[in-house]
Amino acid sequence: MIFEHFLLFTISIAIFITSFAVFNSYQSYFSSVAFNDQLNGIKDYISSNLLKISLIPENTTMILQIPKRAGNEFYVINLTNTGLNITAEPSNRFVFSELFYLNASFNFSGFIEPGRESIIISKKGNNIFVS
Repeated sequence: MIFEHFLLFTISIAIFITSFAVFNSYQSYFSSVAFNDQLNGIKDYISSNLLKISLIPENTTMILQIPKRAGNEFYVINLTNTGLNITAEPSNRFVFSELFYLNASFNFSGFIEPGRESIIISKKGNNIFVS
């Protein structure tokens, strides 16, 4: 009788540990997917507004509201002639956009430090920069 109770207890502990491991792996996967989707959403939002400002013929400035964090991480935004790079800190996961090959017509520059809730996109001549 004691052996049967011990065996039942051991099997229930094994089921619990297995269930916990499966749940933990699914949670990690879905958190990672959600985090990457948030970074891609921020990248797409900024990229589309860079495209929009490039189509305006005169000099102009635009203010964008962006989230402070993606997931639980701050991120930096770096705009260069090669494209738009958004890097999360401290995980160093990043997303990149080539900006629709606009670098043939415009010069891009700018760096946004972590924790900002808004950015300013300015166009002066063929120069577009973020601050």
